[in-house]
Amino acid sequence: MISVVFNLLLFSSVSIAQSVQPGIWQTDSSVEINGISLPASKEKECITTDEAKDIKKTITKELERSGCASTKWNVKGKQIDISLKCDKSGLEAQGNLRGSISAKEYNLKGDAEGTYKNIPSQANIALKGKWIKDCGK
Repeated sequence: MISVVFNLLLFSSVSIAQSVQPGIWQTDSSVEINGISLPASKEKECITTDEAKDIKKTITKELERSGCASTKWNVKGKQIDISLKCDKSGLEAQGNLRGSISAKEYNLKGDAEGTYKNIPSQANIALKGKWIKDCGK
């Protein structure tokens, strides 16, 4: 339920930008749902050259796998704003990710509102990422 959205946002944030540096990215993320903080997460993931070049396509594909779609996509300079709509496994939610991004780091914050099995839910999300090194062979 909320973990689906959390994982989706976590992956999305790793690669959000029109063009980022391919390589190993470290992501730090935290989520609060209805005022309750969930355990923070720290992950490392290799972003390929192709993924780094066509971020919108990469994120759209991942959103679809997670039962979500982007309803709005806006990048202006180093600022990004993405609207999401999700419907999967009892979760129906809409939300946004907003923040700054460069080729080697990002800082995004967002919120989502909806229901999980008909229970109203509000989530606050904070995501930070930083390029670490090349992926290696």
